[in-house]
Amino acid sequence: MTCTILTEFRREGERTAAVEIIPAVLQVIPEMLWQSTHVEATERIVSGLECLDRYEMTARDPSGKLIGFSSAAEDSDDHVGPVLGVQWLFVTEDQRGAAGFRLRKAVYSLAEQLGYRVLAYTHRLGEGRYELTYKRLRPRSDNG
Repeated sequence: MTCTILTEFRREGERTAAVEIIPAVLQVIPEMLWQSTHVEATERIVSGLECLDRYEMTARDPSGKLIGFSSAAEDSDDHVGPVLGVQWLFVTEDQRGAAGFRLRKAVYSLAEQLGYRVLAYTHRLGEGRYELTYKRLRPRSDNG
């Protein structure tokens, strides 16, 4: 299925597009509900996103339904220094594959366009298990 990817910069306090996809997130990531109700988890996710200046990338199907979401923000990491940190990258289960690939590609392209040398992200390995990864990026070329 074809999807449209849109990248937007959102300032701290601006509403996140993620609210549309949070019910799908909570269905497949049970640890988000270990200590919270659906309402509390939703508020926690929204608050965590909206407290920062950030770039949001959305993947929408032809009908306009949000099928994927990513958020990335500037961060200073003790291990590697300044990074573009991916807060979220989620694609609905029925749309993983091409939409997920295109969303990941948009995140990498954004980091490179902004001149970051390192992208930091976590990958969910299973219930309650995550892995932090640092990805070195190509140096920005002024030759296009």
